[in-house]
Amino acid sequence: MAILQGQDKQSLEKQNLFPLLGITDEDEEAKAQYQPQRSIVLVDEIDKAPRDFPNDILNEVEELYFHIPELERSIQVNPDYKPILVLTSNSEKHLPPAFLRRCVYFDTQFPDDRMEQIIRKHLGAQLVDEKQTLFSDARIFFMKLRAREAGLDKKPGTAELLDWLWVLHRMEATDELLKAQDSDIIESSFSSLVKNQKDQERLLRQWNAYLQKS
Repeated sequence: MAILQGQDKQSLEKQNLFPLLGITDEDEEAKAQYQPQRSIVLVDEIDKAPRDFPNDILNEVEELYFHIPELERSIQVNPDYKPILVLTSNSEKHLPPAFLRRCVYFDTQFPDDRMEQIIRKHLGAQLVDEKQTLFSDARIFFMKLRAREAGLDKKPGTAELLDWLWVLHRMEATDELLKAQDSDIIESSFSSLVKNQKDQERLLRQWNAYLQKS
C-alpha cells in the first residue's frame, strides 16, 4: 500500500492500479484529486518473524520494488516518495548481518520519565487520580521487577504494567499501598504482569522481599 500511495497518477492509470487503492475505474473525480504521498511503514517486532523473513525482504528494502505474485507484476517505488521503513526488535534473536547493513540502528530506552503520561492516556486521568497511592506504589514494585537483580527472563513492559494496573482496579483494590491490600487480590493480579512459571516464582520472591522491607 505504501508503494502504491507513492505512485504518480499516470503510473497508476497505466498499470490499472487505482482499484488497489479503493478507487474504481468509474470514479473520475477521485482519480482527478489523487496526489501521491510518502508513507511510513512499521514492521513491529521483526525478531519474532520467521527466521528467513529479514532476508526475504532484502530486495524490497534495497531495490525498492514489491512483487505481487497474485497479480504477476512488480511495482517499483517512486524515488520521490520512497517509504520510510521503521522496524522494531526486542533483540530476542539476532538479525542477519546483510539485513542490518541496510539499517540505521536506534536504541529506544524504557520510558521512565513518560510513564505517568502514558498511564493517564491509557487508563484515564480520573482513574489515575482516584488510585494515585495504589498506582504509584505499583509502579515502584514494577520497576524493581525490571531491575537485573530480580532475575526475570522476560521483564514486564509498558503493556504489562497497564494491564496490571487495570486488573488491580477491576479487582477493587483500594487506594492504599500494595502491602495494605488483600494479599489474595495482589497475588492473583500477578498473572497479568508476568507470563511464565519461573518468572512467577521469581516475582513472588521479590514480592515477599518487598513486603518485608515495606
